[in-house]
Amino acid sequence: MDSLRKSYNITYAKAIAIILMVVLHSGSLGYFDTVVAMFHMPLFFFMSGYCFKDKYLSMPFVFLKKRLYGLYWPFVKWGMIFLFLHNILFEVGIYSTDSGYNNYLYSMQEFLQKALGVLRFKYSEQLLGGYWFLPALFFSSLISFISIKVCTKFGINLYISAVAVLILGFVSGELFKHNMHTFGLCEKWFVAASIYLVGYIFAKYKIPVFNFWQSIVAFSVVVAGAFLWPMAMVADYYSTLKIFPYALTAILGTWAVYSWCNMLFVKDNHKLERLLRFIGDNTMTILTWHFLSFKIVSYLIASIYGLNLSIVGSHPTIRVFANQGWFVLYTVVGMFVPLGMVVLQNKLKRIIKITQI
Repeated sequence: MDSLRKSYNITYAKAIAIILMVVLHSGSLGYFDTVVAMFHMPLFFFMSGYCFKDKYLSMPFVFLKKRLYGLYWPFVKWGMIFLFLHNILFEVGIYSTDSGYNNYLYSMQEFLQKALGVLRFKYSEQLLGGYWFLPALFFSSLISFISIKVCTKFGINLYISAVAVLILGFVSGELFKHNMHTFGLCEKWFVAASIYLVGYIFAKYKIPVFNFWQSIVAFSVVVAGAFLWPMAMVADYYSTLKIFPYALTAILGTWAVYSWCNMLFVKDNHKLERLLRFIGDNTMTILTWHFLSFKIVSYLIASIYGLNLSIVGSHPTIRVFANQGWFVLYTVVGMFVPLGMVVLQNKLKRIIKITQI
């Protein structure tokens, strides 16, 4: 039962994180956005480290294959599909030059350059903006793997390793930033790796979950941090100078959420639990399709208010309307259209399986 609870708690936490991501993308909610950004993406890095299995230390190529299949392959597959669709999406108004982004029809040369960027794990289309997370998780997991391997071999304290990797992220970001990018590296990978390592440490040493009041105190620190040192992992809000307090609030926020998930576990057939498990098991689908799903709501808004359809190209939402309450519908559609696609896909698989019997 304990292993089942742990598995469910991780899935619940991932579900909460992906819901919060869609909410953030759906519209500007002021200070709420800042608070959520302090922990919602680090939660995925932390939980990935929390799920790391020591058996991979003796099977490095198995671990690499798992990372390639789970992160690089989806990036390339969907990156290429959305790239192929770019000009079509531009023609039908999903992309628009009138909505604040420099979108245009790609020439064959531009298409080939961007395709190379996809293969190099560096470029994704605007509608896959959340895909920055995949290379970040891929490379941070490799950095963490090497760190754990070295610590295990030489008897180095894992906490020291996590701090050292975070310091490396700071130093590389402040002193060698341009040189690192020249060699295809990114300082944020080291920050992500430090959080990944802390997740591994929490699992390895069986760090107890917070009780209710401890979780409230921890989350209060996150709320205060959002005011004192606001930061996020995405480029526009990332700051190397804030990574040390940010890492602290990211870990506290993550563990508070995980602790609340532990309190949520009651029985296997609880409707809320089943919904959260379904969401948590399909985070990649939501990450892939929620921006495009938003366009359904944008078309609806344009139709209701008699707006020029070029406004549908606003990314990710029509902000002025989203901030007036439409973010709720954006969130619902951004979540449940991708999940509906999963349900439909599963039904089609069952039908095909039956017809083949």
